[in-house]
Amino acid sequence: MVNGFPTIDGPTPAGKPSSDKHSGKIDVGHHMYSLYFKGLVSEDSLAGFGVAILGQEDELVFQMKGPIHGSDITVLEAELSALKRGLTEAADLGINHITIYSDNHPTHDLISGRLVPKENNMALLVNDVQRIRGRFSSSFTIFVSRCSIKHAYKLARETIVSEISIPMDTPPRRAKPARKMTCAICLDDDVNADQMFTVDNCGHRFCSECVKRHIEVRLLEGSVMTCPQFRCKSELNFNRCADILTPKLREIWRQRIRENSIPFEERVYCPNPKCSALMRVTELSKLNKESAVRRCCEKCGEPFCTNCKFPWHDNLSCDDFKIMHPNLRESELKLHALANQKLWRQCGKCQHMIELSKGCVLVVCRCGHKFCYRCGANARSCTHGLGHVFPPQPQQLESLPPPPPCWAQCLCWLFLLFSDDFAYKFRLCFAATNTQTWYRFRFVIKHAYKLARETIVSEISIPMDTPPRRAKPARKMTCAICLDDDVNADQMFTVDNCGHRFCSECVKRHIEVRLLEGSVMTCPQFRCKSELNFNRCADILTPKLREIWRQRIRENSIPFEERVYCPNPKCSALMRVTELSKLNKESAVRRCCEKCGEPFCTNCKFPWHDNLSCDDFKIMHPNLRESELKLHALANQKLWRQCGKCQHMIELSKGCVLVVCRCGHKFCYRCGANARSCTHGLGHVFPPQPQQLESLPPPPPCWAQCLCWLFLLFSVYFISVGIKSS
Repeated sequence: MVNGFPTIDGPTPAGKPSSDKHSGKIDVGHHMYSLYFKGLVSEDSLAGFGVAILGQEDELVFQMKGPIHGSDITVLEAELSALKRGLTEAADLGINHITIYSDNHPTHDLISGRLVPKENNMALLVNDVQRIRGRFSSSFTIFVSRCSIKHAYKLARETIVSEISIPMDTPPRRAKPARKMTCAICLDDDVNADQMFTVDNCGHRFCSECVKRHIEVRLLEGSVMTCPQFRCKSELNFNRCADILTPKLREIWRQRIRENSIPFEERVYCPNPKCSALMRVTELSKLNKESAVRRCCEKCGEPFCTNCKFPWHDNLSCDDFKIMHPNLRESELKLHALANQKLWRQCGKCQHMIELSKGCVLVVCRCGHKFCYRCGANARSCTHGLGHVFPPQPQQLESLPPPPPCWAQCLCWLFLLFSDDFAYKFRLCFAATNTQTWYRFRFVIKHAYKLARETIVSEISIPMDTPPRRAKPARKMTCAICLDDDVNADQMFTVDNCGHRFCSECVKRHIEVRLLEGSVMTCPQFRCKSELNFNRCADILTPKLREIWRQRIRENSIPFEERVYCPNPKCSALMRVTELSKLNKESAVRRCCEKCGEPFCTNCKFPWHDNLSCDDFKIMHPNLRESELKLHALANQKLWRQCGKCQHMIELSKGCVLVVCRCGHKFCYRCGANARSCTHGLGHVFPPQPQQLESLPPPPPCWAQCLCWLFLLFSVYFISVGIKSS
């Protein structure tokens, strides 16, 4: 003890004065204190540090020494570590003003900002030092000679000397034979006692290799790390098992401990496949307050959406982003497809996949959540767990009869209670008083039950490796489109909603034709209206067809009245009018393209014209409307009609003049009016000759049409009456 202050060895925080000379607190509020530090590295790669804090009158206020653990530590890293520890202790003592004395030129340049660190570990140490300096009201750095910091140098040197062990020359002793023990798992009876692993809580002992394999299996299963002894629930300690595990297993166990420390509802993983860091939602909310759902990964810094757990999408909703990027959900879709095939069930709390091979449908997840394996409901909230076992046949899973109601189950129990067999056993309890024969339940005879169960388990035979079976020939099927009857069953494409099956090549051509027509993607079966799913069909399509379908999905997600295309012929990006209005509020009609950034007018759909009206701009730039004029000339020649809602060109080859556009708008093909607002759709067909289009007789008046309908109605009535009377 120096001047009433303790000398501290090691990293234990201290520095308060003793009770014999001081009251327990240091008056450090407005005084300037001096910090002397030193970090040393020996030839044997042993590192140590020394720190001394002096008051205004150069009295010793605090001192510390200790080792610096790590491999390949440089002198500069040791100096920065010593400074970091000294500043931390000074801040904990409540010191507000401090002067830092250093005898190392590079260290002085780093902490004063004259030198920029190039290595990552050095940069981290410098950042930590600058962050701790921010806790002081004032801090200064002064370069001095080594003799000025001899006290800190002496402490660091004493630490290194104390770490060096000097072996003494002793005569060799005769080694005792190692004690042998038997492992309860592999039954090896030639294991040395020092090679046996002892579980702390229960004391069970096994060889290190068996414990290592047991931990590996439990980690892969995702189970709790318990003792390998049968039915022993003592948990293994990571620090005790770290020495016998490989680095990969240690890292997996650390990740599992990290996961278990975070509640299931607060876990979030980075969507970057090269990162996949585990984070807590509440911690991310404190660090990123600029958005409700936008967060940045703590490890790689990539932004992502906490709502859909995908990379950040600025101008797209979560559903639209999933549709436009199906490859990101490929692994998830494969997992769900495999789960549906294998009849797995997903836990409603931790979303973990569970497989039940057989037994009761009431299962318990590793997170502790109890639920019904058949319907997924919480435990005891359905009646499936009352006597139902797993597995039923997959085709009979939904056709199983429901469990009996509660009143029926009560009647069954009453019937058993008053049956002859049960009454006989019940009377036997009172009649056989001499021999003390009593009818007992299973939990009373649990010892005998245990012996019987162990006997059955020991009789179970373990199947050995059998030779591989001969592969069965692939099943052949017939495609209903190309009528090819030599198609393998695994090469057939099945439509999800209706179940119709066709060969993949025919489905691919059907989709290509429907995309070029601009029609809805329906099943190829005649008159089947089931729609095709993009994610199911993506694997059989070419990249060009996939891109066209994504663009069609994007168009269908925007209403026709809100669609706008960029007038730049090299861009032609599709945008939504409402989104553009939110982004560009400086003008009523002037907007900028989201893709190329070119301004345009939303009124005339042409490039922006500052001092010209829309009509004047069209007159002064007729070349911009050249393609539009050619289209209208071709439409007039071919007798095409333009939809009044989506402006889509429609060609009617033959049939009724009342047509329905792909946007759902109904109108008259002859005059362009809305459906039922003209009389052209009553019996008129298409096409008339072009020269006779205007010379067609007008439709009959309304009163004549009414008379015709009345005549038909009475005719049908009298005919039906005549048939009945006859």
